[in-house]
Amino acid sequence: MPSEPTFRRDPLQGHLALIAPGRSDRPRDETISGEKISGECPFCPGNEKETPPPVYVWGDQPWAGRVVPNKYPAVVPASGGVPTLGHDGPVSGETAGLGLHEVLIEGPDHLKDWNERSSQEIEMLLRVMFLRHEEHAKQAWFRYGVAFRNFGPRSGATLRHPHSQVMALPVVPPQVAEIWQKQAAAFAKGDCLVCLGTDPQRLVCESDTLIAYTAWSPKAAYEICLQSKAHRADLSGGEVMAELAIMLQRLVACYHALIPHPSYNLVIQAPRPQTVPEEHWRMELLLRNQQIAGFEMASGIYLSDITPERAALRLREVLPPRH
Repeated sequence: MPSEPTFRRDPLQGHLALIAPGRSDRPRDETISGEKISGECPFCPGNEKETPPPVYVWGDQPWAGRVVPNKYPAVVPASGGVPTLGHDGPVSGETAGLGLHEVLIEGPDHLKDWNERSSQEIEMLLRVMFLRHEEHAKQAWFRYGVAFRNFGPRSGATLRHPHSQVMALPVVPPQVAEIWQKQAAAFAKGDCLVCLGTDPQRLVCESDTLIAYTAWSPKAAYEICLQSKAHRADLSGGEVMAELAIMLQRLVACYHALIPHPSYNLVIQAPRPQTVPEEHWRMELLLRNQQIAGFEMASGIYLSDITPERAALRLREVLPPRH
């Protein structure tokens, strides 16, 4: 049996699977909904030896945040650090699971979620995420990048200590490729599918530059889409990044107001590279209060027990004021 990660494409359904046997060895908290944990946390100060050497560190006493290569990666660099594929296109059959997989340890505190962090701290975390993505995108093999944050036991997180992850792949996932193709076709007609997806009835909050709304066809109840209002592939500007941090802080607080100890995923999707006009940086927040079960797995149809319009109303009711 192979020990290195591999991409496998299903010949009938066309989806990709990433087989990464080494991830079965990663440490797991006994429970990550509270303070009880099994053993020492590898992300806490004093346990730096439990992670690979950092590729990026900021702050002091002893540090405010660290980025380290994932000790149990889903993808691994090729020897010499340059992943290569034999072709540029969809994976067929089986291909080595090459790429980059990094963990962003968000701070020394073991329990604080973003609703308890300052917007300045969240802004710095976002800047580091974008910085690492930009660094990965310089690689000749780079085709797709994603940053994500799993929080809570139902999100897929195995450690309670707040952290995010950044991945770079040498392939474009089929689902992402389909989205890019649809957006390109809409652009050719002078439309934008992201702009057309907004609706006042599903509005959660907005600013001069950003808008957050519940998804029209949600993958999970209370799914929130957050995006720039304008077409822009760069969110590194100071004012936009600061506003993004404030908005994410408020949206995460909504989930905590709705459900004690919520589980959720934050996914930051990079736009299609080198597109004209520029596309949106788009983020998704998915509250994981419902399990994906047999029907969803069999059909690809997601069930939600609340309408997106009603979800938006509930989120607006618990949305904290902007300070």
